[in-house]
Amino acid sequence: MPSLLPLTNQAFSTPTPLLPHLRNHSPHPLSTSRLPIPHQISPLLLLGNLTSLQAIDLSSNNITGVIPSSLGSLEDLMSLHLQSNKFEGDIPISLQNLLGLVTMDLGNNFFTGTIPF
Repeated sequence: MPSLLPLTNQAFSTPTPLLPHLRNHSPHPLSTSRLPIPHQISPLLLLGNLTSLQAIDLSSNNITGVIPSSLGSLEDLMSLHLQSNKFEGDIPISLQNLLGLVTMDLGNNFFTGTIPF
């Protein structure tokens, strides 16, 4: 089981100061359920360069907007949990590149279009 970087139930005002320091470190899961993230800042925009991430759990954060296609470049990702947010639009076809993905939960969002898998 991978080590866990616990960020659940923290009082961060934005993930920006923390996430860039994780770049190119040993594999880390990222879990930030129920963070008070400002609606205009998607923490997902910051994750595309964190290539060693093995797990992302940003569930229940009321994140709005679309899932960025850059998540498809996270080759080591095994778990992606983005449920219970306010994502909309299409599910990026780039998520097909996540060949090591074991679990993914995108439920309870507002996606449109077809599922690209």
